Amino acid sequence: MPINEMILRRLLLNEQLTHGQAAAKLGVSLITVSRAVRRFDLQAGRGVKHRWDFTSYDSELAYVVGLYLTDGWAMKAGIAFGSTEPILIDRYTKALRHLRLPIAESIPAPNISHKGNKPIFEIRTYSKLFRNWLVEECQAKTAIPDGLMEASNEAKLMLLAGIIDGDGTVRKDGSIRIRTTATWIHDLGDLLESLHIRHHFRVDDILPSGKPYCAVSIRRSDYRALGGKCFHPMRAWRIVNAKESRHR
Repeated sequence: MPINEMILRRLLLNEQLTHGQAAAKLGVSLITVSRAVRRFDLQAGRGVKHRWDFTSYDSELAYVVGLYLTDGWAMKAGIAFGSTEPILIDRYTKALRHLRLPIAESIPAPNISHKGNKPIFEIRTYSKLFRNWLVEECQAKTAIPDGLMEASNEAKLMLLAGIIDGDGTVRKDGSIRIRTTATWIHDLGDLLESLHIRHHFRVDDILPSGKPYCAVSIRRSDYRALGGKCFHPMRAWRIVNAKESRHR
């Protein structure tokens, strides 16, 4: 009897059943379930016995949190991330695979375009468990999780990497600027202080709704001091290096 892919995803990824438990619930053999996992390329299928521990932040999980705060959005059954740059979609995919999350192939996001009609590519992960945890931890994208504010410096740096990959821009003087209306930018100032990174905070504009448009800037010298490997393969780091190469 053929197995429905969406039903299998729900059993293994949302309800976190083992292969054997899923086979019993579907009334099929364990071999049939194992073959279906390989056929549907359920990246988390081999890891469902492993209960994800979201209470401790490793570098890749911290990076994904940064992406969610900037380039991510919650769907009914998971989380989606978007970017106009294929190299960043590849980086997002690597981080999600590290977390053993099921990944849908990146596709141009429907009915969405960027400046100059540049398409936004989208990568999705279907796990209601991870979606609910992430939305709750980030308080619906209004705050940086408390656990990350108290995490290791490596995890904090990777959170910053995700945020800059998502919302960071490089100014003419080589400084990095992060600009958003989201309230988590106030937590970002505390995060940078804990890493002893000098930065400048300002309110750029006030929207008609009364919401402030805030920006945090990191000078090039302070950004370079962090080390390029901490942010690889960040577009910001590549642009800074390119600017310096042209001035040599």
